[in-house]
Amino acid sequence: MRFCPNKNNILIHKLRAIRIHRLLPLLVLSAIILAEIIAAPLSIFFHGKVTCDYIISGAVTALLVSLIISYIILQVQEALKQDHDELGRLVDGRTGELSAMNDQLKTEINNREQMEEALRESEKRYHTLFEQSPDGIVLIDMTGKIIEFNVAAHLQLGYTREEFARLQLSDINTSDGPGELQARIRKVSQEGKAEFEVKHQTRHGEIRDVYVISKVLTLAGQTFLHAIWRDITERKRAREALAEQLDFN
Repeated sequence: MRFCPNKNNILIHKLRAIRIHRLLPLLVLSAIILAEIIAAPLSIFFHGKVTCDYIISGAVTALLVSLIISYIILQVQEALKQDHDELGRLVDGRTGELSAMNDQLKTEINNREQMEEALRESEKRYHTLFEQSPDGIVLIDMTGKIIEFNVAAHLQLGYTREEFARLQLSDINTSDGPGELQARIRKVSQEGKAEFEVKHQTRHGEIRDVYVISKVLTLAGQTFLHAIWRDITERKRAREALAEQLDFN
């Protein structure tokens, strides 16, 4: 809804044109009567006598002038009353519009606050799952830079959070050379997701077997790889030991 500034000027415009066309005849008649009033004393002054006709004429003239002035006052008051009523209606209408706009704004603010609260709760739940996951979760850009990670990602390789934040994927992935690693990143980016096994090197040089589930994500117009790392070293060792035992028997 738009506010119309012309409405605010209606009273001014009406007061400027306050039915002059209706009052014009009365003003002309008043001018004639006033002329008579002025002429009567002058006539008396120059003729040097006062007659009953002059007295009666003066009284009638004064009465007519009084009536005309009263009528003019009533007309002006009526015009002002109508303008006041019109202004009151405009004010009431505008007040109603502003009230409706205020209610709508309150509703929008309330809805936005509810949405923001729901978003905060969702982010809180995701952050809790992200940090408390037993598997490593990492966000990697297309150059192999580790952008974000959870606690398990750096602890399972023996790094502090500050140390791990400075690493490239090539610093811990011993399965692929630099060219092979970039080829794997491009392949995942093209296919959208992938699952595979790699070998990661810990801070102390130990080689760990890791099962990777990777998926492409687009955030703020940039492409990233979201990966889940599950350490399967102990499981593979147990499987290999069982296979050796079966072969021995």
